[in-house]
Amino acid sequence: MASSVTELCCLDLEVQLLPGQVDAGASVAQNRKLTFTITLNIKPNLPQTLCVWITDADDPQVLLTSCVSAADYPSLKAAQGLLVDFQSFQQHLIQLLQSCQQQQHGQLQPRMGLVLSGCGAVPGLLGETAGHPPQPGGVMMQMVEHNSFRRLCHLEMAVVPAATATKLPPSLGQVGSSSRDQLLPLRDLLHSSNMQTISALQARLDAHKQDINNIMAKLDSRKEGINALRADLDSCKQDVNATDSLKPVVNATVDLLKQAFDEVFSMVINSAMQDVITTLHSAKQDVITSLDPNMQDVNRLDSLFAMFDRITAKFALLDSIKHGGEPSSQFLDAVNYLKEEIQKIQD
Repeated sequence: MASSVTELCCLDLEVQLLPGQVDAGASVAQNRKLTFTITLNIKPNLPQTLCVWITDADDPQVLLTSCVSAADYPSLKAAQGLLVDFQSFQQHLIQLLQSCQQQQHGQLQPRMGLVLSGCGAVPGLLGETAGHPPQPGGVMMQMVEHNSFRRLCHLEMAVVPAATATKLPPSLGQVGSSSRDQLLPLRDLLHSSNMQTISALQARLDAHKQDINNIMAKLDSRKEGINALRADLDSCKQDVNATDSLKPVVNATVDLLKQAFDEVFSMVINSAMQDVITTLHSAKQDVITSLDPNMQDVNRLDSLFAMFDRITAKFALLDSIKHGGEPSSQFLDAVNYLKEEIQKIQD
């Protein structure tokens, strides 16, 4: 059978510390929070041992032990009048410590409490009072019931300070082993949590990278479009510059064409006007020479007026072509002149 150490209970208790023994009279009590750990040690070919480890979380130098083996328990049972065997003693000891923890700040009676007496000789346990010479009976752990009548001690066990190198290293080894057992699951949990966090962050990073790549692709596409528009704009600028260089030539050509058209049109109009006037005068002479003194040739005059209307219509067409539909002053003057000539013929 292999050796084993089984932790049965671990409690934080408010403990009353006395420099001397309880019956010393003048002892000044101090209160301190200590940790009580109960273990069951099993070794091959040796009786089981029940140990109470008293430590302070704020001071690693504080270490007190109280051990009772199955072989030593009968003497403790007889000395204190206990009614249970060694196997049941373990559970009763745990119940007494739990009662002290539950009732340590209670106001009801009776109330359980835990007392360590003879602590003056334990370095660091009482602070300024440390360093007192060992008290008779050594350090004792008492589980006391307080009532309105008396203090009743349910159990008293001797406590040994672990001041030698033979007891402190095993205690530290047990603490280290216990701490390692507690830290290993925390380390695994932390590692798992970190891996999950890293995986989630990596997934988010990959998503952001993909978004950035998509945005960069869109920017590149828009940059190509902008470059194409810029090339078209440059081409248009070149065309505009070329057109601007031709504008003076085009304007000069248009002005020359307008001037030539006006000159030709004026020549045509003036020539036609002269022809009409000549024709009208010739017609007037013909009418005058052919008229009968006693009778007017009405048909001849009607024919002359019809010819006048046709000539006037042709002049109007030519004038509208030049001036966009509006009769010019030159045309109106010509028409008035012709009417005057016709009037003279009628007269």
